[in-house]
Amino acid sequence: MARKPQPLRHLTGHSDWVQSLAISPDGQMLASGANDHAIRLWKIKTGECLQTLVGHGGNILALAFAPNGQALASAASDQSIRVWNLRRGRTPRVIEQPNTTVWGLDFAPNGSWLASGATDKCVRLWHPATGKPVGELGGHDDEVTSVTFSPASHLLASGANDETVRLWDMPQHRLARVLDGHFGGVNALAFSPDGRLLAAGSNDYLVRLWNPETGDLLQTLEGHEEMVRGVTFSADGKLLVSAGYDGTVRLWQPQTARCLGVLDSFEGGVNAVAFTPGDALLATASNDPVIRLWHSADLPL
Repeated sequence: MARKPQPLRHLTGHSDWVQSLAISPDGQMLASGANDHAIRLWKIKTGECLQTLVGHGGNILALAFAPNGQALASAASDQSIRVWNLRRGRTPRVIEQPNTTVWGLDFAPNGSWLASGATDKCVRLWHPATGKPVGELGGHDDEVTSVTFSPASHLLASGANDETVRLWDMPQHRLARVLDGHFGGVNALAFSPDGRLLAAGSNDYLVRLWNPETGDLLQTLEGHEEMVRGVTFSADGKLLVSAGYDGTVRLWQPQTARCLGVLDSFEGGVNAVAFTPGDALLATASNDPVIRLWHSADLPL
């Protein structure tokens, strides 16, 4: 019998479920956000907690590092976005979002925009340095739960509870196409590193792979037994990882839709997954206060 994979390291310090993860562009730092209203910054190499960022008055729902790694954006159930200057340690810039909750955040890789997706059905664009609004993208018929930019920053994808993914042409801020085919709200999105694939995880327990330039559905990945909460590609694009509320992380070969292995060492639903830039480590967060780091050599492939 094959040995069950074990995490390389457990990161402990949160006092409630961990909802969101983000890894700095240089792969040195991991940010985690939890239902204890705190954001923790970890040194990936050692597992040391470097800093705890407090100020939000609600569960931390989304995190995103700026492309230069010097700022971190966070969104919480307190109806605000905060942008933290990690280099200077200043008081964070607060973007109030009255009467709506932001579930998705992402910085454009070229540094032009910070995008947010919220329960008022809107995608908003913010100036990353000033926090001023620079655009609003309407069209979804239900809460927007995820946003992500393409590697070239020319497309923004948004997923919503209206069971669609919308692709927006940037910087024109216009709708390029709508991806229909999900049978549940779309919770998680990720572009492949070359931008040729868009993975979408849904409440229908499935992950779908789309061609973002044509809108063609390329693959449907079946295996999860509850909703899919997170998706991420490896840096070489040869591996796709999905996080399910069934308490599993599944490892897929995108080109064939084959499930290569499953991680199931979790005490509840898995909320987020993230690779370090060199693919050496995979981070997972679930319905417990622990972040698990897995060495890629130990993954069941």
